[in-house]
Amino acid sequence: MKQHVEKSDLTVGAIIGYLTVKSVHPFVCECACGKVVKRTRTAIVSAGVRSCGCKRRTSTPKIAKVEVGGTYGIYTVSAPTDNPRKWDVVCKRCKNTSTMFQTNFLYNMPKRCRKCD
Repeated sequence: MKQHVEKSDLTVGAIIGYLTVKSVHPFVCECACGKVVKRTRTAIVSAGVRSCGCKRRTSTPKIAKVEVGGTYGIYTVSAPTDNPRKWDVVCKRCKNTSTMFQTNFLYNMPKRCRKCD
C-alpha cells in the first residue's frame, strides 16, 4: 500500500490505499468495500486518508457484550440503565459512579474519569 502520495499522483483511476479515484472535480473515490465517498485532496495527501473509514472500524477490537461486573479500562460495570445502550459504571480509582454509553466499551477502553482526573 502506497504510504506517501503526491498531488500529481491523484488522477482518475489512481489507487491510493483502498481508494480508487473516480473523479477529480469534485474529488470522488470508491473504496475497496464498495462505498463511494468524497474526500478532499488535502485529506489524502496530507492527512493520509486511505479508506472510507471501513478499515478503521474493522481493525478496532470489539468486545462481544458488556456484562455487569466486567472491567473495561478504569471502570467496572455496576448495572444496566433504562436505556439499553447505557450502563452505570464505577471508577476503580475514586469509586465515583457515572453512566456511560456501551460504545465507549466497544471502541475504546476508558482511561480517564471525569471526576478524579
